[in-house]
Amino acid sequence: MKIGKIQRKSALAAACLLLFLAAVPRVARGALAIDTKKTDCSMAFSVSDDFGELDSLIIPVTVYRIADVNVSGQYLPDSAYSGIGLDQVSASTTAAEWEEMAEEAARITAPGALDEEGTIVGRELPVGDGQITLHEASGDTIRNLETGMYLVLAAPVDSAEYTYSFNPYLVSVPGNAYDGVQNNDDTWIYDVDVTLKPDRENRLGDLVISKTIDSYQPLGAADRTMFVFQVEVSKAGEAGAPAQIYYSNVVSLDFTAAGTQTLRIEDLPAGAVATVTEVYSGASYTIPAAEATVTSAPIAAEAEVSVSFNNRYNGGLNGGTGVVNHFEHDGAAWGWETQ
Repeated sequence: MKIGKIQRKSALAAACLLLFLAAVPRVARGALAIDTKKTDCSMAFSVSDDFGELDSLIIPVTVYRIADVNVSGQYLPDSAYSGIGLDQVSASTTAAEWEEMAEEAARITAPGALDEEGTIVGRELPVGDGQITLHEASGDTIRNLETGMYLVLAAPVDSAEYTYSFNPYLVSVPGNAYDGVQNNDDTWIYDVDVTLKPDRENRLGDLVISKTIDSYQPLGAADRTMFVFQVEVSKAGEAGAPAQIYYSNVVSLDFTAAGTQTLRIEDLPAGAVATVTEVYSGASYTIPAAEATVTSAPIAAEAEVSVSFNNRYNGGLNGGTGVVNHFEHDGAAWGWETQ
C-alpha cells in the first residue's frame, strides 16, 4: 500500500491568506491624496523563510502594471483587465477576492502559465513593466515604477529534490498599512515591500527492480516461477523530523525462461531511498541472505535508479507460482486488486 501520499499542494490556502493580508492594497480612509505623477516608486522583494534552500536558488520575478490609480486610491484597470473587478474594490474586499482577481489577471497576462489550482507553472513569462532575478531570497528591488496596480508573477524554480512555485499576487503602488484596528497610519507608501510565499512539491523519479535467473526448467507449457519483493521507500525528515514513508508494497516478477526481467515503480520523491527485500525466491531458486536486501541510491528527479537481484537454480523441479494482492486505502475504504 502507498503511505503518506505526496501532497502536491500543501497548506496553500493558509499561505495565500497570510500573503494577501500583508501585501494587497487597502482603501485608506482619510489618507492624503496619492501623487499619481510619481515615477520613482519601487517594489522590494523577499521570500518567506519557510524553506532554507531557497537562499541558494534564483527566482525570476516579473511585474505588470494592469491599472491606474487616482488621487483617492480608486483603481482604473486597463481595458484588458476591466472585467476582473478592480474598479469595485473597497475596504471590505476579502483576501479570497483579491486572490481570485490575481488569478484572473494572470490568466489574461500569461495564458497557460497557471494550473487549475492557480499556481504559476510557466517557466517563460511575458515581458512586463519590471523584472528582477531574486538572489538569496531577499534584497532585490524593481525601481522607477509608476503608481498603479501591479500583477506579480514569480516563475517556479527547481532544486535537486523540490519544485518551488508561487501564486500570482496583486500589489498596489503606493500601498498603506491602515486597517482601522491595529494600525491607523494612513500614509501612502511609495516604496513597497513584498514577501513571496512559496509552495513546495517533491520532484519525482523512478525505481527499477532487476531480477536475473541463470537457468529455468519448466514443468509444462503453463509453468512459471514467481519472485516476490517487499519494497519500502522513505525520505529523511527535515530539522530532526522522522523519516516519512512514501511507498510500502509487495511486488512480483514472473519468469517462464532464464534471463532478466525488470519492474518499474514510478513517481517516487527525489532524495528518497528504497529498501528492497526478496521475500520469496521460488521453490527451486536460492539467493544468499546477504544479497536478499538491497538499498538503492537516492531517487533522482526525472531519472531512474536501479537495484538488482541474481538467483541461482538449485536443480529442483518445483515451480513457484502464486498471487500477489495489492491493497490501497482511498481515504474512505480499503480496496484490493490481484497483480
